[in-house]
Parts: sequence; structure tokens; C-alpha cells
Amino acid sequence: SPLVHADPDNVDDPSISVYNTFIFEITSGDDDGIFTITTNGGQLKVLRANRLNFEGINKYTLGVRISDNGNLFADGVVTVNLLDVNERPSVSDCVRSVEENSNANTQLTGGACLGSDVDAGDTLSYSLVGGDDNLFNVASTTGILTVETSDTLNYEAKQEYSVTLRVTDGASPTLGTGSLTDDATVTINIVDINEDPVLIDRSGATALKVGERAEKRTQVGTPIQGTDVDIGAPGGDDTLTY
Repeated sequence: SPLVHADPDNVDDPSISVYNTFIFEITSGDDDGIFTITTNGGQLKVLRANRLNFEGINKYTLGVRISDNGNLFADGVVTVNLLDVNERPSVSDCVRSVEENSNANTQLTGGACLGSDVDAGDTLSYSLVGGDDNLFNVASTTGILTVETSDTLNYEAKQEYSVTLRVTDGASPTLGTGSLTDDATVTINIVDINEDPVLIDRSGATALKVGERAEKRTQVGTPIQGTDVDIGAPGGDDTLTY
């Protein structure tokens, strides 16, 4: 509301006084020019948007002068208290890694992708809301990412995954606001490991055969063969010996 003011020249009929016009101005306490005051009405207003920050300065003390058109004036002090509002939390994109074939609940290397909130004392929670969120979990209170199910990550099939991580702050009934959120992309690199080779079964119908009374160094059936997923791209340059 406008500043309360009075002038003894107006105690009777203001129309008979030549000193019934007031001029207001801010004289101190507003170095950044955040506020303004209507010259004739005494209404204090915010002049510069998005410059008031409760976490930085929560109170302003303004010097205000009122002058009449007889060149007389009076100075006063106006205190402006800022009200805190719930502000959106923040979380940044990040990169984590985990070995292929990892067991369930294995933590991703690199730790949690933590969010932040300028509101002191606000509690943050974490959830996965998109991407490959069926393969990974996140602890709601710590933000630690883990593998959902054992042996589902295969470097030779896919080397990179991503999930959408959401951070949510606590609702503030005091400030009249609900919970606010922010999202980030977590890129998850799968680390290749050396895996066991596999010997192709040669029993039953594929059993090796050799004639009786075979000579020394007679070849027994066709060569025994093995396989290894780490041979060739993307697994690597493994070679097999027998």
C-alpha cells in the first residue's frame, strides 16, 4: 500500500493550500535500483524483475523522502522484508559406468548424480522417469544408481545406455507451494570384461569318429572348435588356443 503521510497544510481543506502536492523519492538503501516509488502517490514497487533473492538479502532498509511544493521535506525509513518462496531444484547431466554382466544392485562407478537446492533445509528425492529405466534403479534418498537385474548388460550387444533422472524437492505448505522438479540425462557406459570362451559340444550326433586300427596322427573327425564373444568388434582381439 502507499506510504502513510501527512502535512499540517492539509488539515483543513486541501484545496485552499498551495502546499498540498507531495513528491516521493528513494534516497538510500537501493544501490542496485531494484525498487521505485511513485512520485506523487508514495506507492513502493519492484522496478527490476528477478533481482530479489531471499537467500542473498532477505531485508532492505530504504531511505525515503517526501517533499511538498513549498520546498519542505521530511525523511523516513521503510523496511522491506522479503518472503521466501520454494525454488526449483537443479541437477546436471552426468556420465557413469558399470561392467557388463554385473549383478543386481551393483553400484555404478562415479557415485550419485546429486541435485542441489538454494532453499536451506529442503529435502531432495530421486527417481528415474525415462530412457532405459527398466535396467537401472536409483535410491530415492541418496541418488545412487544401481543395476536392476543380474546379467542383463552385455557390452557386445550395446555399449551405452541412458536414463532420465528426476530430482524433486519437498512441498512447502508454509510457502503455499507444491513440490518442484528438475530432470537430467545420465549416460551409462558399459565396460567390457574378458569373458569365458565356449567349447562347441561334440557329443551325441556330433561326436567325433575315427576308424579302428587308425594309424598314428590320423585325424579324429573334424577339428574341435570354440567361440569367444571377445573375438572381433566390439569385444576385442582375443585369440583361442587348444
